Amino acid sequence: MDFLLVFLIVLIFFVLIKPFRYLLSFFMSKEVITAKKLAALVGLALLCLVLIAGIDLLTIEPHVVSGNGNPALLLIIPFFMVLTIYLTALFFFFKDVMNGRVKLLVSLILPLIILYSLSRIWSDSSELISMLGGGPDEPESRIYRFPWLNQYTNTIFFNIYLMVFLSGITVWGSAIFSARRSAADEEESL
Repeated sequence: MDFLLVFLIVLIFFVLIKPFRYLLSFFMSKEVITAKKLAALVGLALLCLVLIAGIDLLTIEPHVVSGNGNPALLLIIPFFMVLTIYLTALFFFFKDVMNGRVKLLVSLILPLIILYSLSRIWSDSSELISMLGGGPDEPESRIYRFPWLNQYTNTIFFNIYLMVFLSGITVWGSAIFSARRSAADEEESL
C-alpha cells in the first residue's frame, strides 16, 4: 500500500508540473492584467474548496464503524498539489498588488483571521478526538492503533480553516517580502 501511495503521488506530481509552471509564469507576467490573475486565483481557491468538501464527504463520522480504509486519500493527494499551486499564486498575486492601503488592511485584519482559524482548528480537532474516545494510543478509542491520519480524522488535517490559515500566512509573507523589496529599492535609488 505504501508503494502504491508513493507511486500515485509521483504520478500526480508529474501530471501537475506543466500546469504549475504555466500558472507561475502567468502570475509572474507583467503583461497579464490583474483581473485575469484574480479570476485564476479564485478558480484555484474554488478547486481547493471542492477538494476539501470531497475529503469531508469521504471522512467517516465518529459514530459509524468503517472497514473500508481511507478513501479520502484519493482526494488528499491532489489537494496538496492544488493547494501548493494556489498558495504560490496567492503569494505572487499579493506581491504585485501590495500598496499602502492593502498593507494596512493586511497588518490589521490578517492576524485576527489567522488566530481565528487556529482557534477553530484546535476546537474542531479537540471535539472530534473527544467524540472518537481519544487518540490512537487510547485503548478505548475508535481509532486505537490507527495512524493519526485515518478515515475518521481526515477533517482534522484538511479543512477550510487550514486553508484560511495557510492563505493568511502566505499573504502576510507576501506583504513582508514586498515591504523589504520596496525598502531595498528606495535604498538603491538614493
